Amino acid sequence: MTKRLTIACIALCGIAITTSCNKEKQNELFGIPEGALLLTTENTSNQAKTEVEGLAVRWVDGDEVNVNGNDYSVVVNGDVAYINGSGISGSVFAYYPSNLVASDGQTTEPTVSFPSTYASALGTNSQIIPLPMAAYSPSVGNTILFKHLSATVNVMMLNNMSTTLYVSNVIVRSESQRINGIITLDLTDDNLGLAPSYTSTSETERTVTVSFGNSPVSVGVGTDNITSIQVPILPINNDKLTVEVECTDGNGYSYLYSYTPDSPVTIGRKELLDARVKLSTANGDHMRQVTNLSTLTGDYTAQDGETLTGELDPLYKLNIANNATVTLRNMTHNVPSGTTDNITKNPGINCLGNATLILEGINLVQGGSHSNRGVIGESSAGIYIPSPYTLTIKGNGQLTATGGKASAGIGAGNQQSGDAGNIIIESGTIIANVIGITPSSSSAGIGGCMGRNVGDITINGGTVIATGAAHGCGIGSGGATDYANNLSSSSSSCGNITINGGIVTASAGTNGNGIGTGFCYQSNYQLQCGSITINGGTVTATGHYNNSNGNGVGIGAGTCIGLGTNSTSCGPITINGGTVTATGGCTSAAIGAGHAWSGGGSTNSCRCESISINGGFVTATIAPYGNINQGSAIGSGLATIGQAPSYPSSSVGTITINNGASRVVMTKGTNYIKANNWSIGNNATGTDAITDPSGSYLPFASSTSGNTWTLSNE
Repeated sequence: MTKRLTIACIALCGIAITTSCNKEKQNELFGIPEGALLLTTENTSNQAKTEVEGLAVRWVDGDEVNVNGNDYSVVVNGDVAYINGSGISGSVFAYYPSNLVASDGQTTEPTVSFPSTYASALGTNSQIIPLPMAAYSPSVGNTILFKHLSATVNVMMLNNMSTTLYVSNVIVRSESQRINGIITLDLTDDNLGLAPSYTSTSETERTVTVSFGNSPVSVGVGTDNITSIQVPILPINNDKLTVEVECTDGNGYSYLYSYTPDSPVTIGRKELLDARVKLSTANGDHMRQVTNLSTLTGDYTAQDGETLTGELDPLYKLNIANNATVTLRNMTHNVPSGTTDNITKNPGINCLGNATLILEGINLVQGGSHSNRGVIGESSAGIYIPSPYTLTIKGNGQLTATGGKASAGIGAGNQQSGDAGNIIIESGTIIANVIGITPSSSSAGIGGCMGRNVGDITINGGTVIATGAAHGCGIGSGGATDYANNLSSSSSSCGNITINGGIVTASAGTNGNGIGTGFCYQSNYQLQCGSITINGGTVTATGHYNNSNGNGVGIGAGTCIGLGTNSTSCGPITINGGTVTATGGCTSAAIGAGHAWSGGGSTNSCRCESISINGGFVTATIAPYGNINQGSAIGSGLATIGQAPSYPSSSVGTITINNGASRVVMTKGTNYIKANNWSIGNNATGTDAITDPSGSYLPFASSTSGNTWTLSNE
């Protein structure tokens, strides 16, 4: 047999009740009191709220509708449902359920609210989730004709396991369009103004969950035990849907099954989509084990296909198996500061090899820190990926990864045994930061840390907010200082950084940089970054600028200060597209190289190989500090002899602004551009610096205003 547990259904067949007789004859016909208003719905028979595949969901005594701002209880007499409408006059504005309307409902353009979560025990057929409907008539008649507002996903579950399964949640997710939330109707329109394609970047608005709480729905074994649950959503147009079923087998094992149609779907108002989810261990049925971290009693290694939820005890270590794809769903593992070594050595997540993390919901991880030691090197990354492996992060959820006081949010950790591998971000919302705020922190939001290197970093999409520590970098290498007196070296390097899309915001604490290397302080350390390439997206990179040295660089090689032979360097910086906004401190560059300051006998250098702007919209700004404003918008920073003899240098090989750039806006300190060689447009070339941009830079239109120079080729 087929068992259907109907949560909310859309009318697909039947006819609407219409009335041609007068009110007295209607009362006589149906046996209802004087002044009553019949409740009808479009495309249904026998006064049912709705019908799906022949299964009618009827009005029941006690249902409430809102008419003209007042709630009315529904009375059922056989196949007839009505309310006492003797006090209703004028125009009729009606809603079911009664709390559907989110604003003054007595208007032809009301706002209504589609919930993101439905809670129901479903113990009896009367315990159904209300189907959203609205009605409007310019004057009171004998009936109120409700129209359906939602589309429906008909989740059909077939249990191919050997035991009964108990469903706790049914979840529908869209890829790009919102399927819940507040919308505005047009009650005068035949389709109620419900045009699909309500685009949203919020995972909450793109997810509808039906939760059965402490009364899970049982799905028996076999093909004769199909259980159908109808989930109401906002209409969608040509979007991908994923349906998930969370269940247990009664023996303590939890599973998540998913189904995604092969192609995008369109579901209009009153329409239904069948989604067949096989509950099976067979290949291709997308079974995933769900592990509640709060139930674990020791260290744990998540396997391929697993979903992690809940909060893990901070004393336990959380590993991801090599080559595993693991879903993080509303999970937390915050390793605290402590005085026990085994705490400080635990990252929030420790990858044992190649790993892919799929984000759902809100997820929080934090690496440990030793709280009673003044030295650094006693902390761990929020998420650690060892070299030479690759970590890939994607999904629709959010992840906040916080490194210990001297370790990266995502990447390298001082207490990890080696360097970090490669990091790829495909999608999702990623917030990567560091506990440390002191100069001894020197770690990246995403990337390396003091004394530890990181591989290539690639961002293809999503929203990324990376905040490095003091002396660190938002995205890139760590910083280097003599505070790390328990490390063999403070040097740090980063591979190539590539941004292909997404919304990326990168910054750091005192003396820190946006994208590239960290800040190098004191003796004989080297910080390196490979090429930095931006092909698309919206990128905001800010170097720290709130001090007189103006040490921060937006994009490029950070500042070097101190004694000995210190250096920061980066490979070619190439901007091919997107919108890029870079800000540097008052003695550094917004895009390029930082401020080199040398003490007695020292040789400190900041070096950027080259800068090419081939496309996109670029804004490079030097932020003054008081009366100090000496940096270059694009190019090299100052080279300062702090104590003679010393030999500082800050340099950029070549700067090229090609015809494909749409707009380049430079706000200078001393220089707009400074490099060994530069070229702009068709034939403008030169050496050293541009402080006065008078002249021709075709095909660009050139204009200045104050300290700002704009080249436009739009």
